[in-house]
Amino acid sequence: MSELKPCPFCGREARLSYAEREDAFATEPYVIVMCCSCGIRTPKIFYVSEHQGELGTAEAMAIQKWNRRAE
Repeated sequence: MSELKPCPFCGREARLSYAEREDAFATEPYVIVMCCSCGIRTPKIFYVSEHQGELGTAEAMAIQKWNRRAE
């Protein structure tokens, strides 16, 4: 897994965060990267199952989105 770059806004540490969106019919787990200081975050990356390797793919996508910087 790639290392997270510091927050592009405040320069502080960021971490992967896991949660679930729940509605009346289903629970959808997702992962985001969020700054520990200012709270800026990536969009939610939903995945279906940890056992099918989808969690690792979702984590990689969230990290890739976080680490992307304008040139």
